[in-house]
Amino acid sequence: MSNTSCDKCTLPSWEELQGRATCSIPEFLHVTGWSRARYYRWRHKITRVTGYGVDMIPISEVRRIVN
Repeated sequence: MSNTSCDKCTLPSWEELQGRATCSIPEFLHVTGWSRARYYRWRHKITRVTGYGVDMIPISEVRRIVN
């Protein structure tokens, strides 16, 4: 059986995300410890960058939620 991209993928830590402008939904869930269901319940209250095909969350918003 061949390796899939998920087998090779490791999500960055909070320290690694500090230098970036946005993070993906899976990265956000990993950093905050939220489940996908919790994200979907709160998605209308979280600032997202849309329009590029995939929703991204600004690091400033992640920082607000983590702290």
